[in-house]
Amino acid sequence: MQLWRLVIKELWHRKLNFASGLLSVAIAVGCVAGALALLAAHDERTEAVIMQKEIETREAMRRMEDDYRRIMRDMGYNVLIVHEDQDVTAMQREGVPNTFLPDDYADRLAQGGIRTLNHLLPVLQLQTVWEEKEMEIIVAGVRGQVPIEHRRRARAEAGGGVGPDGTPIMEPVPRGTVNVGHALAERFDIAEGDELPINGATLTVNEVAPRRGAQEDITLWTHLDHVQEWFEREGQINGIFALECVCEADSLGQVIADVHRILPDTQVFEFSTIVRGRALARARAAEAHREAIEAERENRAALRQEREQTAMVLVPLAVVGAAVWVFLLTVANVRERRYEIGILRAVGFSAPRIIGLFQLRVIIMAVLGALAGYIAGVLVGASLGGAALSGTVISTTLSPLMLAMAVLGATVLACVAAWMPALQAAGQDPAEILKEMT
Repeated sequence: MQLWRLVIKELWHRKLNFASGLLSVAIAVGCVAGALALLAAHDERTEAVIMQKEIETREAMRRMEDDYRRIMRDMGYNVLIVHEDQDVTAMQREGVPNTFLPDDYADRLAQGGIRTLNHLLPVLQLQTVWEEKEMEIIVAGVRGQVPIEHRRRARAEAGGGVGPDGTPIMEPVPRGTVNVGHALAERFDIAEGDELPINGATLTVNEVAPRRGAQEDITLWTHLDHVQEWFEREGQINGIFALECVCEADSLGQVIADVHRILPDTQVFEFSTIVRGRALARARAAEAHREAIEAERENRAALRQEREQTAMVLVPLAVVGAAVWVFLLTVANVRERRYEIGILRAVGFSAPRIIGLFQLRVIIMAVLGALAGYIAGVLVGASLGGAALSGTVISTTLSPLMLAMAVLGATVLACVAAWMPALQAAGQDPAEILKEMT
């Protein structure tokens, strides 16, 4: 009779014994596969969590940048560039600079690749007496915000979207018009559209500025050409207002260095503490996000270590337990089939064939158990680790190579565990066994 037929008949006759062995192999292989899948899923999940945290951090910082940009734009200019000979005390006393610059300096900054400033506004501010109202005021001439060239090109390449320098703080004042400070408008009952005489000229009121609580409330803003003509300052300005960039300027020193690179004969004043507060808040927020990411990384690493330690205990116990159980089942099978073995030896079965009879049974048990245990272990491990069933973890751990290694390892272990009982069965004397049967 063929060996395969004998093994199949024996498996069918002793189903419980075979199922018990198959289950033990499946549990052992499942523990190994589950541990591998769990750790792989944990690593994949960790990368996904950290990546999501980093995306959230970048988005939060981007929103913070936008918020600060809008806040600072609404607060107005916070940097003033004047001539290097300007006396600070005199400027504070008079309220305006009394030294002058060429009116193309703002264009030179814009064309020179300035990166630490936005919203460049050349201005000519002068104290004067408003003869028609007999009041001392400040007249400021502007010609509109100067676009910074590299940002203009970037916006154009991006399809014309508005960038950091795209929305002006102060709209240009059209020629023949004037913007009136809030205090002046309130005192003299001035409204938009009124015709306003100013030192011999008549200008139309373009806008009444909101209350600012500063010298802007007693300032008349008009086109730069008018002020240059009135005071015979053609081609001159006495300052450049700007807004410190929220993305690249981390200190006034950087702004000064950037300006001096293009305009070495100037000095820079920062007159708003919002920049320092913004920088500190950004730094604290960035540090908090970095600490949160690092804490998450440490927590995930600690969890992985716990799972590794559990696997280091559970997997060896499951493997050893399965080997012992296969050994005990084979011993029991040898005892139950003692008379059958004697008959087989009497009809000519050799000792190697008897060993093969038991080993083939164990091989079938190991292969089926390993296949079922490995697949179940991977699915359970991946599920516990939070990986999707179609994820890379399962596609990696269920690869043909890994599956073949699991089946081969389980088969070798089961054959080794069953070797001694099978060898004992093959070494029995058939004459003695037949004598016992009579």
